[in-house]
Amino acid sequence: ITDIVLEHKATQRAWVIDAKYYIKPFASSKQGAPMVRSSHINQMYAYMQSAQRQHPSWKVGGMLMYAEPADWSDRRVTHSVHDFPLHAVTLNLDQRWQDVLEDLQELAERMVNAPVDA
Repeated sequence: ITDIVLEHKATQRAWVIDAKYYIKPFASSKQGAPMVRSSHINQMYAYMQSAQRQHPSWKVGGMLMYAEPADWSDRRVTHSVHDFPLHAVTLNLDQRWQDVLEDLQELAERMVNAPVDA
């Protein structure tokens, strides 16, 4: 069971969101680029398939949201998983709750307005 599913009926989109906490949210490629762990990608794929079955004609995408370590800057990784877009983002929880709320609202707005198939 995923943490959150945002559904936007007007645009017929659904976004599956799963929140995670790891000291090091992303693995690193041989070139040092941040990568999402394959187990997280597989888990999200199952969640997105389930959301697609619930809304067969809708566009479905996913977001992995990680608590941001204090020494990190804003990091984002985008994947495509069998035609489902999957975004991985970090969220700074070491700030005033009003700023956390503002960041969450910005992420939700970006998801609603962004093309699901990008």
